[in-house]
Amino acid sequence: MMKSKSIRAIYCDDIRLEIGGKQSYMGVYNTDLLAHAFPLQMPKFCAQVMLTLPTLEAPKNLRVLLLYNDQTLSEITLDEATLGSQLIPEPDPETLPEDQRLGINFSFVFAPLLIETASRIKLRAYIDGEEIKGNTLIIRSPTNEERIALNMP
Repeated sequence: MMKSKSIRAIYCDDIRLEIGGKQSYMGVYNTDLLAHAFPLQMPKFCAQVMLTLPTLEAPKNLRVLLLYNDQTLSEITLDEATLGSQLIPEPDPETLPEDQRLGINFSFVFAPLLIETASRIKLRAYIDGEEIKGNTLIIRSPTNEERIALNMP
């Protein structure tokens, strides 16, 4: 069965390169970033992006956007020549050729990042013109119950 294209980000406060080539993600946000107050000045904000697609559908061009309330916060565009050197096969000798996958990973890093008000950070990819929607980070104030449960001021 052919798997579809997918894109996902880990939203966090920092990405650190560890000994042995490992990456560590500090202060990872799940679906929501709870702000004590707005505007929120973040000393650093990162999005580690992971894109996978079927090997048989290697793209000619890729455009990845990180959006803040539907405005472009940052963008990466790669052409066919660059993609050829960046896409990494995800090897699995037991997988049928039509189910094999390619992957590309990269980071968006902002230092600092000012969040003016409750908002959303969205991840979008355009693979040969086709839009692929990634995950969204919702930035909001906590409810009173969340403030109590999380011991927030």
